[in-house]
Amino acid sequence: MMLLLTDKKLKIYFYLILLLLFSTINNHKLTNYFKEEFKIKKIKFTKSDLIDYNLKNNIINQNIFSINKNNLKSILENFTILNSFEVKKIYPSTLEINLIKTKPFAKIISNSNYTYLGENGKIFESYETYNNIPSISGNVNFKNINHVIKTINNSPFKKKIETIKLFPSGRFDLVLKNKKVIKLPIKLDKEFMQSVFFFIENNNDQKNIFDFRLYNKIILRNE
Repeated sequence: MMLLLTDKKLKIYFYLILLLLFSTINNHKLTNYFKEEFKIKKIKFTKSDLIDYNLKNNIINQNIFSINKNNLKSILENFTILNSFEVKKIYPSTLEINLIKTKPFAKIISNSNYTYLGENGKIFESYETYNNIPSISGNVNFKNINHVIKTINNSPFKKKIETIKLFPSGRFDLVLKNKKVIKLPIKLDKEFMQSVFFFIENNNDQKNIFDFRLYNKIILRNE
């Protein structure tokens, strides 16, 4: 009786070992299957002309579940023509990346005719030409440029500007299409720009320079 019990135990141990062995082999195969099946094999870009195809080398064959969006973001941020991007996973092995191009804010006249400052605050080159945007000159200080872009885009002057002149202090002047020059102080907000616009639009003086740099004082003169 005792021997029989021992035999039964041996059989149970044997079957357990076989079960563990087969499950381990199957798990290994299953793991390899999922690793291979969910590797990124195809990447679809909208507006693929905006990026360098070497970008694919940094993504292809990664696991679609473990793709690091922060790493992808840091890679795509190097393409200064992009404003943003959207990533869609199409299982099991495809990424679809929608690239959203920045709008040109101004043409940089100190460089080639195809160099632009985007509304994302970055400089990019483009074979496409943009004629209905102002030129920008001076010190393009990226610490202040987003403030300049936001101030102008929120002002009634947006479509009336021919040139934006930047200064190291962070101040800027506007040269309008009608050749009037507006000298602005460093501190600006939406209400101030609206007041300046209202003053210039309703002023019948023949002066072409409007100096608003002094607090509570406006100086009008000809160049």
